[in-house]
Order: sequence, then structure tokens, then C-alpha cells
Amino acid sequence: MTAMPNRRCNLAAYERVCMNGDKQCQSYESLREYYYNLINSRDDWAFVRFYGDADTYIPQEDVQSEFELMLEDALAGKIDVILTKSIRLFARSTEDALAAIIKLKEAGVSVCFAEEDIDTMTAKGELLIILMGSWSQEKRRKISENVMWSKRKQFREGKFSLGYSAMLGFKKPAARDKNPEIDEDEAKVVRRIFTMFLDGENYTSIAKALTKDGIGTPSGMTDQWSRTTIKNILQNEKYSGNALLQKTFVESYMTKKSVPNVGQLPQYWLEGSHEAIIEMPVFELVQSEIRRRNVLGKKLHSQALLSCRIVCGVCGEHYVARIWHNAGDCRVVWKCHKRYENAKPCNTPVLSEDEVKAAFLQAYNRLLGGKEQLLGNITAAIEQLENMTELEKDISEARLVAAGLTKALQDLIRLNAHTPLKQGEYNARFEALSKKQRENQKQIETLSLDKRERLAKKERLTRFSMWLEQVKSPLADFDLVLWYASLDIITAREDGGLMFEFKDGSVVVIY
Repeated sequence: MTAMPNRRCNLAAYERVCMNGDKQCQSYESLREYYYNLINSRDDWAFVRFYGDADTYIPQEDVQSEFELMLEDALAGKIDVILTKSIRLFARSTEDALAAIIKLKEAGVSVCFAEEDIDTMTAKGELLIILMGSWSQEKRRKISENVMWSKRKQFREGKFSLGYSAMLGFKKPAARDKNPEIDEDEAKVVRRIFTMFLDGENYTSIAKALTKDGIGTPSGMTDQWSRTTIKNILQNEKYSGNALLQKTFVESYMTKKSVPNVGQLPQYWLEGSHEAIIEMPVFELVQSEIRRRNVLGKKLHSQALLSCRIVCGVCGEHYVARIWHNAGDCRVVWKCHKRYENAKPCNTPVLSEDEVKAAFLQAYNRLLGGKEQLLGNITAAIEQLENMTELEKDISEARLVAAGLTKALQDLIRLNAHTPLKQGEYNARFEALSKKQRENQKQIETLSLDKRERLAKKERLTRFSMWLEQVKSPLADFDLVLWYASLDIITAREDGGLMFEFKDGSVVVIY
């Protein structure tokens, strides 16, 4: 071995010792003796110690390996040079070896490999580090590609798994290859979250209520619920008994960063993949409500009863709360947000919460007067919404077109790989297919949204019908639950009237 130091220094040796009883394998003691004699054969070399791990050694959390101890001693300045037999026996993997060599080199410690005759502090050593880096990167790329291929194959076959440890309501099935099972105790919490949201609560207020009641979070790592956790539960389609696969993907094996899949890769929708905790119509009603609140944005910052419930019939702006001072009287009133900002002031009424509550009672009681006819109309509307034969047909046809376009793109790429086309011709054909694919994807999204909105509207009508049937006589007092369950929006008119629009589409004007 020529790659040996010609200076005064402290040397150590490291080997991964074979422990399978093979006659060709040297024992730990014989290797230690060999390196002891080699290093002590020169007066300018000082033997530090021999480090050795079994070739079958498996890292343990509380046990330090000889390799780790050697690195610790070297970085502490106890070792100048490490002797070892070969690169392949220096560490458990190429990645570990590369990381150790770079760390040692930065600390001024060289590693000499006998079989390769390389000192990491020389030009050959620099080349070795570059080559090892390339090997390591290529290995990571292949592993990443294999993992992604395996996952996408599972997606295509309709296979998926749940993160049970961080997902409320489901538990692992008793038998393998079975669907997730419902944990009834946790499922009650999930249903409570969905119900509270539909009753008008927001993410933050639901989180505070669950925290106050001492209900554990999905991860179990904290008792403090967050608005983000509530939002994720409400938007997780798996609670509806369905699964959307490949919502995210790893963009690069180098960064390992997961990014949202917004059309870069195909997604897979598994209908009825497991038992539902939340019925699909209820789930879609929640998604519709989330979209409504998102559109309102910052306007819906308040938990006040009338927040984003009244719109001005003149300019279309929402009513907001204001403190009204009048002759020593101070009270909260609601009026048009831009009452005096337009060229002509909005002459819609200024309202108190009590006035709106009283008007709501009148409007609802007027609905009860034609209760039987109203229930009949609702039943007819629900039946019409349930008939989605044509819509389902359109969605199926659009998905068939999507599959055809994907295959056409793959065939084009394969053709170009085996029979190179003119770049201009290839780009034009590729872009034309990509454009059709984008248009098709937009069509599928529009049709799917229409289906979800129909399901949400059906659920709204069903709930409204249930509340209507339960009320046997005119209301005498304001009912908060009924307010959230039945009311859609109130329009304040210039003539002083309040137009109540209910979730079944009924309209009642109160003066």
C-alpha cells in the first residue's frame, strides 16, 4: 500500500469484521494485532487503537457502534489517519461512507484504503469523493423511482393505507388486506365536528370547544386542538367512505419535497372504498359551506349571529356591526358596509339583532302556513337532484377521453424515444395533446363540481325538510339551530322590508 502517511501522526484502524465463522475471515484479535504491528513498525507513527464492528451489526438507538466512536475520537483530535481495508467495508452504505469521509476531511483526518490504494487527502481522494457522490446520488434516484413506481401501481390497483396514528375515527383492521374499521368512540368526535360546522361554528370555535372538553387530538401528542386540524378533518374525503389518491407527490428525489398534485400527475378516486363515518351528502354540504365561507373571506371574521347574513339590496354589500351613539344611548346596530361611500347613499334600514330575530320568526311562521305544499315541493326537488344519470354519463365519457389522451401522450413520447421525430413536429403534437388534456381536465372538474353541488343542495333540502316536519306549531321564541339549518341569506330592501331566502329556495318578505 503506497497511500500511507510519511509524517509523524496518530493512526487508528477500522474494519467491519466478518462473524459468520468462515475460515477466510480474520478474527477481531488477529486484525487488531495486524494493524498494531503495522503502525508500530515506524517510529513516527503512534497507534491509537483498533475499531471494529461486526459485518452484521444493526444500529441501535442507545448503543454506540465502534464506527461512531472512531468518528467521535477523530473529530476530537485524537486521530490523524485512519487505515482500513476497502471502501466497501468502511461503512454500512455508500451514503454513510461518503458522509464520514467528507466530515473527516473537513476536520483534517485522512482515510487510507488499502485495496484501492487511496488517501482521501490526495487528488485521488478528491476523485473518489466525487465518484462516491455520483454513486450515492444515482442510488437515491433509483430507490426513489422504485418507490414512486410501487406507490403509483398501488394507486392504479385501488390500494391505499391510512395514517391511523394521526387520523381520528379509524383503526387498523384485525385482518390484513381488509378495509379500515371505524373506532366508534373517535367517530363520535368526527361527527360532532361536522355537525358543529354546519351549525355555524368556525374552525377556531370548534377547536376551542374540543380543547375545553378535554378531547384528545388525532396525533395524541397534545390536548390543544388547532383550527388547521379541524379544517383538515372537515376536508378529508376518507371520512365519506371514499379515497382520493395521489393528492401530493415528491417533486424531486434530491429535495424529497412533497407538493400538491394540481394536474401534473393523474389522481385516482375510489368510490365506496371503505365504511363511511360521514354520509356523502353531508360531506359535500360541508365542502359547499367551506367554499361559501372562503368566498366571503375576511368578511366572515366574526362569530356574531348576523355576520355575512344580511346584504344590502341597493349595492350588494354585506351588513356590518357598528356602535351607535344617540343622545347618550350606546348600542350595536347593523347597516350596509358602504352606506355612505357610494354617489347615492344606500337607504336600506339600520337594524338591531333583536329586530332581525323577530322578523325571522315571522318569516318562518309564514312558511309553516303552507307547510304541506312546501314539503311536497321539497320532496320533488330532492327527487330531481337525485336523478344524475345524464351527469354520471357525461363524467364517464369525459374520463374515457382523459384515458385516451394520456395514452396518446405516452405513445407519442415512446415513439419519439425509439424513432426520433423532428423537434418542431414533436413539440407541436405534444402541445396539441397537452392542450386537449387540460381542457378535458377542466371539463371533468366542472362536471364533478356540479355533482358535488347537487349532493350538497340535496342534503340542505333534506335537513330543511326534517326541521320543517319537527315544528308542529308556530314558533314563539327564536331558535338558533333552526336559524343555521334553514336560513340562506337576508336582503335588506330600500323600502324597509327584509327578504328572507331559505335553503329550499323559498322567499318571504317581512315589513
